[in-house]
Amino acid sequence: MSEVITTANIEDTILRQNPEPNLQTGSTAAKFTYVTKRKRRNAVVEGGAEIRKILLNKKVRLGC
Repeated sequence: MSEVITTANIEDTILRQNPEPNLQTGSTAAKFTYVTKRKRRNAVVEGGAEIRKILLNKKVRLGC
């Protein structure tokens, strides 16, 4: 079953699907999503310097 991902539930979905980086609730804030020309959907998420260091060279799984 596919989950509908919105800016309201992006943080919860990231935390649930990516346990490795040990992110905490409230450490990120979803700003908006957009679709590229190749039909890929991306999310812009704001976080502090520590979050940037953790996620800099990682791909974050979001969705299926």
